[in-house]
Amino acid sequence: MVTIRQAHPSDVDQVVAIWHEGFTVAAPSVAMDSELDPQSHFRRLINSQNDPFRFWVALSSDGRIEGWQSLMPCRNNPGLVTSMAESSTYVRAKARGKGVGARLLKQATQHAEGTPLRFLLAFVAVSNAPMLTISQNLGWIVMATVPCSPKLPAGTDWHLLLYTVPAG
Repeated sequence: MVTIRQAHPSDVDQVVAIWHEGFTVAAPSVAMDSELDPQSHFRRLINSQNDPFRFWVALSSDGRIEGWQSLMPCRNNPGLVTSMAESSTYVRAKARGKGVGARLLKQATQHAEGTPLRFLLAFVAVSNAPMLTISQNLGWIVMATVPCSPKLPAGTDWHLLLYTVPAG
């Protein structure tokens, strides 16, 4: 059983490790940019949490982070910024198949119901059948399959998923 709480800056190292583990599975052919600084990126996301945008972690009984979930802005229009969020869910390999991803995504969708958010978007690797099933079970729909970019000839295709937040 896991406990979900809002992420703290001290969680960054474990968040990055889980992201790296998941990203290399979802997009194994994408070379990690040597200029990439995931610690700074995730520290900024965690520190910038404000309603309706949040970042959560799922903790095991011994306090280890088993996964994380974020809802982050994806609109630049100031009049619409709080109407839509991009959802990201990552789970440590050893915790997959134990309901952690489902709990995290459910946390995000329930949170969205009490906010101005109207839509949640997510990109899920076509190869990630478990997350596609979890998402669909929670009411997400596949809007499109985004093909691999010609700039990444050995990349992966992605499902673009949409969740319409129900009226409160």
